[in-house]
Amino acid sequence: METTSRTTQHDYLQVLGELVRVARGQANISQERFAKQVGLGRAYVGHLERGKKNVTLGSLMAILEGLEIAPEAFFRNLHLRPSVQGTDEMVKAIMRRRFPKLAVEERASYSEMFGAAVRHERQRRGYSQEGFANLVGLTRTYVLTLEQGRQNPSFVVVMRILEGLGLEPSKFFRYVRLHPRAAADRVAFPKQSQRKSALRARATSRLQIEHAAERTGFGGSIHENQAKRIVRTAGSA
Repeated sequence: METTSRTTQHDYLQVLGELVRVARGQANISQERFAKQVGLGRAYVGHLERGKKNVTLGSLMAILEGLEIAPEAFFRNLHLRPSVQGTDEMVKAIMRRRFPKLAVEERASYSEMFGAAVRHERQRRGYSQEGFANLVGLTRTYVLTLEQGRQNPSFVVVMRILEGLGLEPSKFFRYVRLHPRAAADRVAFPKQSQRKSALRARATSRLQIEHAAERTGFGGSIHENQAKRIVRTAGSA
């Protein structure tokens, strides 16, 4: 049983790594550049893409932000093992139950979104917290704090939970949306080359003004020093 568990974890991590590698390649981003973009080390990303890194939910969502891929779309090619997939009858029975839709605050963290989704689907299936914890091999306290949004589970734990729910990753992760700030940041902070061009343009304009001031006899040593600082800033940006 222990061997089967380790094999399953390895398989899920292998598929996750391949999905990240392919998506990064399609975005035409080098491994080094991508690692800097998402705030991870290059070695970390390398281990991840080779299926040797059990990433946390937080790191996974940072990666998806970097790839600009919605979680439900990213996970379309990652499936539960056939032995734990829910039967059509079970899924249909669950869907027939009258159950309120999950409402998550717009500014909720990824851990809060994930926890709320787990609680929603657990209750939908009629599991108690303790019963579900026993089913997926976690403690009741862990499940409690997870559902409160106070845990940052590893990817292996995420998949263990989804196996317990019998819910495919692509369907579950409809509840976990990328933060709007990811798109806002890309608008607010232009590419480095664009920032350099803007700085140099301002520096050139300022120098032209200073030269004109000198020619008209106004002097301008203070202004000239300011212009030089702008030039140095543009060169080092």
